[in-house]
Amino acid sequence: MIEYRSQSTIAAPVSHAWPILADVENWPRWAESFASIVRLDDAPLDAGARVRIKQPKLPAGNWTITDWRPKENFSWVSRGPGIVTTGDHTLVRDGESCVFRQQLAFEGMAGAIAARIWRRLITRYMELEAVGLKRKAEETYRA
Repeated sequence: MIEYRSQSTIAAPVSHAWPILADVENWPRWAESFASIVRLDDAPLDAGARVRIKQPKLPAGNWTITDWRPKENFSWVSRGPGIVTTGDHTLVRDGESCVFRQQLAFEGMAGAIAARIWRRLITRYMELEAVGLKRKAEETYRA
């Protein structure tokens, strides 16, 4: 397994950052690393809900939420031939602020290859997601 992690502090409380993070369909509006995120079912976002994610320079993938803990964390998984990719998004209270933690894990033969080939792009996209969430949460919190 190959994992990438990032962490950033957001000058807004979890209660403010979570609704932005949980509104996955709107990520392309604040994170440059997403071209589109489309819900694949009508169920509320929770374990079992599915989305299709398209990111620039990467193949589109279907993701299924595997764990949904409001105002704290959600995880999702995408599966393909020889690859299982798991993403984890966590918000942790830090006084009046919060810490945003991301983890992206690649398993399988194709996963190991993809993780190495796209290492720079993956880490850049994780950075763009963190910067975008920070900017959006802090701007709307101050407003």
